[in-house]
Amino acid sequence: MREQRERPEVTGSVLVVGGGIAGMQASLDLANAGYLVHLVTESPSIGGKMAQLDKTFPTNECAMCLLGPRMTDTLNHPNIRLYTCSSLEKVEGEKGNFRVGIRQRPRYINLDECTACGDCEQVCPVRVPNEFNQGRGERKAVYKLFPQAVPNKYLIEKRGIPPCRSTCPAGTNAQGYVALISQGKFAEALEVVRRRMPFAGICGRICHHPCETECNRGQYDEPVAIAWLKRAAYDYGWEEAQEKEKETYRPRQVRPEKVAIVGAGPAGLTAAQDLALEGYQVTVYDALASPGGMLRAGIPRYRLPLEVVERETQRILNLGIRFVPNTRLGEDITLEELRSQYQAVILAVGLQKSRLLNIPGAELKGILPGLDFLRQVAQGEKVEVGRRVVVIGGGNVAMDVARTARRLGAEEVHVACLESRKEMPAHSWEIEEALEEGIILHNSWGPKRFLGEGEVKSIELMQCTRVFDEEGRFNPQYNPEVTTTIPADTVIVAIGQAADLSFLGEQSSIRTAKGLIAVDPVTLATDVPGVFACGDVVRGPSSVVEAVASGHEVAETVKRYLNGQDLAEGRETPRQEKLGPPENIIPFPARRLRQRMTPPEERVRDFREVYLGYTPEMAQEEARRCLNCGICSECLQCEAVCQKKAVEHWQKEKYEELTVGSIILAPGYELFDASLAGEYGYGYYDNVITSMEFERFLSSTGPTQGHVERPSDGKVPERIAFIQCVGSRDCEGEGSPYCSGICCMYSTKEAIIAREHDSRIKPTIFYLDMRSYGKNFDKYVEAAKQAGVRYVRAMISRVEEDPLTKNLIIQYFNGEKIIREEFELVVLALGVRPPKEATKLAEICGIELNPYGFAKTPEWQPVATTREGIYVAGAFQGPRDIPETVVNASAAAACAGRDLAPARNTLVRPKEYPPERDVSLEEPRVGVFICHCGINIAGVVDVPAVVEFARQLPHVVYAENNLYTCSQDTLKKIKEIIQEHRLNRVVVASCTIRTHQPLFRETLREAGLNPFYFEMANIRDQCSWVHRQEPDMATEKAKDLVRMAVAKVIKHEALHLQPVPVVRRALIVGGGVAGLTAALTIADQGYDVYVVEKEEELGGYARYLRFTLEGSDVQSFLKDLISQVRAHPRIQVYTSAQVEEFGGHQGHFLTTISQGAPGREHIRRTIKLEHGVIIIATGIKEASTSEYGLGQDPRVITNTHLEQELAEGRFNVQANKQVVFIQCVGSREGERLYCSRTCCGQSLKNALKIKELNPEAKVYILYRDMRTYGFMEDYYRKAREMGVIFIQYDLTAKPVIRQREIGLLEIEVKDPSSGKTLVLWPDQVVLATGAVAPEGIERLATLFKLPLNEDGFFVETHAKLAPIDFPSAGIFLCGAAHSPKSLAEAIAQAQGAAARACTILAKEHLLVGGVVAVVDETKCAACLTCVRVCPYSVPRINERNVAEINAVQCQGCGTCAGECPAKAIQLQHYKDEQLLAKVAGLFREV
Repeated sequence: MREQRERPEVTGSVLVVGGGIAGMQASLDLANAGYLVHLVTESPSIGGKMAQLDKTFPTNECAMCLLGPRMTDTLNHPNIRLYTCSSLEKVEGEKGNFRVGIRQRPRYINLDECTACGDCEQVCPVRVPNEFNQGRGERKAVYKLFPQAVPNKYLIEKRGIPPCRSTCPAGTNAQGYVALISQGKFAEALEVVRRRMPFAGICGRICHHPCETECNRGQYDEPVAIAWLKRAAYDYGWEEAQEKEKETYRPRQVRPEKVAIVGAGPAGLTAAQDLALEGYQVTVYDALASPGGMLRAGIPRYRLPLEVVERETQRILNLGIRFVPNTRLGEDITLEELRSQYQAVILAVGLQKSRLLNIPGAELKGILPGLDFLRQVAQGEKVEVGRRVVVIGGGNVAMDVARTARRLGAEEVHVACLESRKEMPAHSWEIEEALEEGIILHNSWGPKRFLGEGEVKSIELMQCTRVFDEEGRFNPQYNPEVTTTIPADTVIVAIGQAADLSFLGEQSSIRTAKGLIAVDPVTLATDVPGVFACGDVVRGPSSVVEAVASGHEVAETVKRYLNGQDLAEGRETPRQEKLGPPENIIPFPARRLRQRMTPPEERVRDFREVYLGYTPEMAQEEARRCLNCGICSECLQCEAVCQKKAVEHWQKEKYEELTVGSIILAPGYELFDASLAGEYGYGYYDNVITSMEFERFLSSTGPTQGHVERPSDGKVPERIAFIQCVGSRDCEGEGSPYCSGICCMYSTKEAIIAREHDSRIKPTIFYLDMRSYGKNFDKYVEAAKQAGVRYVRAMISRVEEDPLTKNLIIQYFNGEKIIREEFELVVLALGVRPPKEATKLAEICGIELNPYGFAKTPEWQPVATTREGIYVAGAFQGPRDIPETVVNASAAAACAGRDLAPARNTLVRPKEYPPERDVSLEEPRVGVFICHCGINIAGVVDVPAVVEFARQLPHVVYAENNLYTCSQDTLKKIKEIIQEHRLNRVVVASCTIRTHQPLFRETLREAGLNPFYFEMANIRDQCSWVHRQEPDMATEKAKDLVRMAVAKVIKHEALHLQPVPVVRRALIVGGGVAGLTAALTIADQGYDVYVVEKEEELGGYARYLRFTLEGSDVQSFLKDLISQVRAHPRIQVYTSAQVEEFGGHQGHFLTTISQGAPGREHIRRTIKLEHGVIIIATGIKEASTSEYGLGQDPRVITNTHLEQELAEGRFNVQANKQVVFIQCVGSREGERLYCSRTCCGQSLKNALKIKELNPEAKVYILYRDMRTYGFMEDYYRKAREMGVIFIQYDLTAKPVIRQREIGLLEIEVKDPSSGKTLVLWPDQVVLATGAVAPEGIERLATLFKLPLNEDGFFVETHAKLAPIDFPSAGIFLCGAAHSPKSLAEAIAQAQGAAARACTILAKEHLLVGGVVAVVDETKCAACLTCVRVCPYSVPRINERNVAEINAVQCQGCGTCAGECPAKAIQLQHYKDEQLLAKVAGLFREV
């Protein structure tokens, strides 16, 4: 039952920015602790960078298998609201009450309707580089970020309106139809054209294509042939489109309003189409006998065949438009008559008159107007032109006239124009084609007079010296003294067009200007209500596409007019900045294809079409040159195929304001741009790739489906080089000075996994320092060496490519000579950079960044920013691995929860489930789901064969295989299949119950089944992973495992959990910095805390530290921390105390401790503590050693000893002129193979302190690897700059220390880089002895039933995603009890453990039971066996003298059931009959 509280002063919700593992972890911790979470991510899916990984180190587990359940939990949590494709825009207010603004970009897919069926993706014609695969391979414009994306929904990427479309006057979607043509979908492409251009076949032949001028492809070679492709769409698609349009191209409704359109040219017919489709009754009047206007009567047939014009115009008339031919406005019908008969009139009369020359001789016979000439020829009239023709004019009409005259038999055709060749207004291609056909050009000549008697015989031309004045206006200047005469039988004047406005009369209210009808420039309305005009009569001579645009606009105005709407509202569209080409696209050079043409000598013989167009194959090839600048082409194919109608191209950006109490920033990180490191040849050499690209190659969902291939030739590379520190530890180049911390390990992992993929691969890792500083990392590196991974300590000076083989030659120095070594593939280990939005995010949130662009955090508050109430998680704090990311995400959640504790549980709601189906009386109906697990399973096991085998098993009614069974889409499908097939039991054959069983049980519960009707077969860990070299045998074993699981699940019974109250108190074992921090964090959230410390004093190992590498005072911090703990009313501290007994379960533990009296340790009192959670924070101690004379010579001390001397002023800096530090003493060898993590930093800080006190001192650090990860690299660099000398040594040649006869200490060390042996005579030797687990840790682990590793450190539930949790529910881990770490890291882990603990303490009740032991009292002999063997001391003998097991306390280990001699105890879910059925199933024949 939810807590009831008064409305608090703070808001009980948190904004989490970032959907990676940090954002998800913080969100889940907060949501489970009683807070509402708003999770905002820029990405379309949660998962972050981890989703791109194939495996994780050091366990080599499938990253997606680990991540999938976490993503699903996040999505399905009732108190996490997910905002994908969103960004934080505003932060106002203060801690407890922030006002934030969230901007959400449209996905163009309705998330509620999308089923992720993928139909939209199948038909999408646009392919772009797949950024999830690092640009390797392609994806569609409609896509899922990756197959297991959460939410498992598609989205459409749109960059904006491509320049081809924005430039087109009609707004024709050129990218849309070009994309479809590239797929051979000509009819579909034609449909796209016709949305805005009803004359596709016409425009594809005669359009002047301004779109091509702006085409971004022209930046690389030549523009895409957009117009020619439009023609191809028509030529090859019109017949199929005609059939489809019988159902789609018709009026949507019937309206009573009538509209008259005068003029059947492109503008008038476009307006007619638009209005007819809306149901208006449209009548078109035209002076010609057939529709088309200048398309029919002005454009020669060699450019535009008549059948194309007839087909396209008739298509429009077929909408039910009434066409009235041979009707002249002003002669056959008046404008007033039209106004009286129609509710609206559109004047689209065009420019039907040719401009004539008023010069001497103009009245002579044989001088023809250009438009009249073209009209007569087009209408089939016989026109005699004679042998010699002169055409006056330099525009496109003049070219049409000249070429037409040539086809009518003229032997000589001259074109005279005022303009120079460069100034001619005709299109360049029109001029070129005219010249090819023998037309003679006379540039810069103007007509002076026509010569002849009755008939023209010649024309006299005078020189034109200038056409335009200084301001660019038409103002020709002539030299009449320079003339020439050209004989002519016919002169055709083509110097311009004019409108015939005689139909208006002298008293018309319609205003004119410059011989055109004056209209409103936006609405195209005249001064007379209900009368509108469009096309050339409004704007002057223009193209077909401009006329079509005008027709669309006037139709929109008429619709608004007839509906009583504002004619202009929303129609002023600001000019948009041109959209450039997509980022990271460099197209392969390919010049545009030229369409076929009839040879000039043939085409002048008749009016056959000159351009023959593309073949279908040519059209597809040319279309593939498109760069897809807008990404989505809006072809709407996705919309057509989506059965759920989930595609919504009309979606707009949303802005939402929220009130939250706290903010956590977890935006992740970016990888270094490898192209900036030019010395490695990335971007130039095909076979130089990045670490993340290689990661995607290894992944089954990557571009090579998990096969390791060279990009250049697809072959398996046998020799692979991994180059470390690319973009990291770089003080001079484009990289960052800091260490990225993760590169050494992920390169090691990739090398191991590559070997697993193909044993022929021989990896070599080139490194400077092997920074394997994490838990079990050194062991992982050693295992890699054993597995065949070669490590070479060297800095790469050069990478060259062999142009023949495409192999790479790496040059490096090995300490003795320069080596040149050849490899087939080079992988660059890229460093970590701040997220690209870091600066903007910091400005919005009002926080500071550190010098490298990461969030600035105080040392003792590692997840706090510089603004109260705003916290940071994950790599935004600095480079870090996944476990550290999880840790400080939980820490951030703890801090946010602490701030909002009064508002806990005020905004949350419980998860609701469907009623549970009672299947106890049903026959078993089993569903089996076999997982590929990418290639983890399917790379070895024949999964389809296992599926087919499962289908034959008894009671199996359904079986299938899935790429990832744990993905959101598969889980949803499982629920649907349970309903559809009435399944009452489910088997999943995949990976391990440790990580996935809760997920699948929850799926059953959501489907209405009891979750215990589920069984899992582990065919990964127990099969494919261990039988990698025996695929056939592995397949047979997988079948056996599935058969056993099916046999067992048939016997399963419904089990139910029972609610038990939570004791809202915490026990912290350990009073060091981690334990005290955890205690304070929990107490600040309103819960009581017990702190148990075995020492007399609090503080742990930190009591021996004095200052940090950053310079902070440790003792001051520790004193303040202890004071806060001691003074806190909710914290009770027990020093000199130890745990004696322990029992109970999560939510209710009972721990007995004993406490010694002050100064009298032997006198102890016993105290029983009840609590709901436990945090283990037992710390470390400094390792002891006798190596190098420690304890024998006072000049040999430890780092800790030196630190105290330095802090207390006891170190004699003058006497100690030479100080030598020796690293890794007793670490990374022998019994302690692990790295103690802090030693390098500790030596650095002490060395720097010595150099500060005495700059003349000689300070040496002898090291194996300097592990100054992250920002510690700054201090490593600073030490070198201050003169600290670093000498690397090898484990096979450790430093030797001896005392000379004269009392001098002498150290001999071999320098591997030079091969020389160096001798030092130090005054002080300082040993970095590392850290070990404290005494008594084994006893404590036994008491709490907690696992330890071989090094004495506690073993967490999972190395990557559960580094704070124990397998025992309700017990958590923090600080150095986990593994050695710095104080800041221990603080973060302590806060993280507190967050995890509060997810339990926040609940009033927990559900327990299920898999517990039950006693059959009729068989019990009260032998006490169960009492003795139970590790949790749960069984007891009750008053009936039989064993009794409390289901609440039972941990379900099954020990009692196995030991009971009378078989009186059965473990639920693992009963004898169930296990025997499983065994019997193994041997049953199918």
